[in-house]
Amino acid sequence: MAKYKIASIDYEFCFVGEVIQGDYSQAEYSKMNDFIDKWTYMPSDKDDKFETNVNLKDGYDYIDNIEELVPKELTENDKKRLRKKIKESLILID
Repeated sequence: MAKYKIASIDYEFCFVGEVIQGDYSQAEYSKMNDFIDKWTYMPSDKDDKFETNVNLKDGYDYIDNIEELVPKELTENDKKRLRKKIKESLILID
């Protein structure tokens, strides 16, 4: 059983604002977007081929470690800011 959960929409909002400040190549942005989509995208009935980590029954992502939600392409400073932002919405599962 996972230790934490975060609403998919809350995770998506973690990337808004001043969190991501690094200068990234188009290829890095593309990889990050694919990674983030897996934790935020709510597929429709017609889009059953899209890979997602979202629990479609409740809209939450279940994780054991916050690092599961941090794209590896981010700079260390961006990772630090993202972790801080994620922690604001992370829910400990009893």
